[in-house]
Amino acid sequence: MPDWHKEIESPPSTPPKPSVLRADPSLSSPLEVTVVHTDALSTLRAIEKVVHLVAGLAAGIRLLVLQVVPYPLPIEEPDVPLEFTRKLLMEMLPPTSLDVRVDIRVGRDTNVMLESAFAPASLIVVGSRRRWWPTPENRIAKRLQRLGHHVIAKDAK
Repeated sequence: MPDWHKEIESPPSTPPKPSVLRADPSLSSPLEVTVVHTDALSTLRAIEKVVHLVAGLAAGIRLLVLQVVPYPLPIEEPDVPLEFTRKLLMEMLPPTSLDVRVDIRVGRDTNVMLESAFAPASLIVVGSRRRWWPTPENRIAKRLQRLGHHVIAKDAK
């Protein structure tokens, strides 16, 4: 069980004191902001915005890439090799002092991959382009909000 699920033991008749609610620094993990890869420009702008927002915090960035494998191919052999995708994304990232981790998920259904990729109430940034019609990026952001996550939709300009 992750550390953030540990319960604070206190007598049920007395409310916990604020000092009891503070997390032990050795047990807590740093803040992680997940950026969902949509397209190159939108993802790059979203990462730049996250780097600006978390400057000075003990935070890390996880770049989540959902790679859909078509049904004629075996799930273990996507049409684009994972190492090629990882190398391309690492070269695309702007230089930063923050810890950036590329997380590539392989599957058949984007919705199933989205539901299993996050801890409860995660902080997620989805890069998108400003359009007057609903875009796939907007649908992803709304789906993640319905699942209970904190979602920021960043428009690439």
